[in-house]
Amino acid sequence: MLKPLHALLRKNHQNSQPKAEQKVDFDLTKQAVQAEQKEDLPWFTPNLKVLPHYERLNQEIINYVKFAQLTVEEKLARDDLVSRISKQINLVIKAEVHAYGSYASDLASYYSDIDIGVESDQKIPLHVMMRINQLLTETIGKCQYIQAKVPIIRGTCMTTLIDFDISFNNVGDTLKDVQNALKVNPIERALILVIKAFLRQRGLNTPHTGGISGHILTQMVQAYQQNRLSIFPYPLKENLKFATSLMEFFELYGVLFNSKQVYILRNQSDKLEFRCRGDKIYYQVENQNQLVIITMTNNTVKDIAGGAYNFRTIRLSFEVNYFSLQQKSGQESILQKLISVDQFGRFTREKSILMSKSIDQSMDDSSSRSVVLDFEKIVNTDSDEESEEKPAAKPKVSPGRSLFMSQYGKKSRFDLD
Repeated sequence: MLKPLHALLRKNHQNSQPKAEQKVDFDLTKQAVQAEQKEDLPWFTPNLKVLPHYERLNQEIINYVKFAQLTVEEKLARDDLVSRISKQINLVIKAEVHAYGSYASDLASYYSDIDIGVESDQKIPLHVMMRINQLLTETIGKCQYIQAKVPIIRGTCMTTLIDFDISFNNVGDTLKDVQNALKVNPIERALILVIKAFLRQRGLNTPHTGGISGHILTQMVQAYQQNRLSIFPYPLKENLKFATSLMEFFELYGVLFNSKQVYILRNQSDKLEFRCRGDKIYYQVENQNQLVIITMTNNTVKDIAGGAYNFRTIRLSFEVNYFSLQQKSGQESILQKLISVDQFGRFTREKSILMSKSIDQSMDDSSSRSVVLDFEKIVNTDSDEESEEKPAAKPKVSPGRSLFMSQYGKKSRFDLD
């Protein structure tokens, strides 16, 4: 009885509507469906369709980095937000307020939040944090105090919709972490931006749900790069270096890396190395999870990846997409298998740019014109940041290679389509 009734209601509605209105409604619906099915990919331009598979992926990665990294206007809006938050906090308590994390390391994307640290000579009690939370809610945007091992205030700016996390007297090695992150080369930067978006769109990027934070991801990328020749003993080709590096990263941590036997150590020489679980350094860390990244500071050890308890799911995701990227895609985007446009982040980007124009009207016209909203223009400009690749050093025999049981020749498997 329900189906005939449903059909009758639908028929009456159609019959009662003038044909002209029916056509308009149909056209609007058709356009909406087509818009949903055909997502805009700013990093995929028509000229890429004719490129071979891995060359296309390589250029898509280059284009995505240009699209995703913060523009001058977005940085101005974020600087202004940190400044306004600092002023409000100092109305309550005298403190040093600064950004850290991906924004301070110049590794933030258009959708990234801001990590803000508050340093004070005096201990900050709970009632002071709650007062700061209330004041920021009244002046900046809705905020929430989150009680955790490291208490934070999480909020969203009402004007730019930029999210921010504020932590108190927990800066620790943040300056050193920022300095390490600032040392990333163009390949590492590209991997961090792409994989960060990959993890975010799968809900695997937040530590409190067992995911990998940007800080942990940076260590993993740097560990891969610093030990690459001992695992993948062949030089990178210039026109494939970004695509090959992405494939190798997925293969390393998705296929080869056995987290039950191997951990990552940042030694006192500030270098990252792969080591076997069970050595003296490893046993100084308690309650080890699947992924262990140990840092050594003043003869003490700390596992910075202790919260990544969901690493098995992350590893499986790397493995599945490692094989997926090898499948030919016709003339379509290859990178869209991993990531799509973050629409909320794109909206935040537009709000930030509009906001920045009211922040600094004195910016000269040439600087203002250097950052455009036309994303196709952004991705089509040649990058001046890409440095010439130095000749690859002769690979050394390393114990780390036997950990992954990798047997490769002197040529990349991704050189040929």
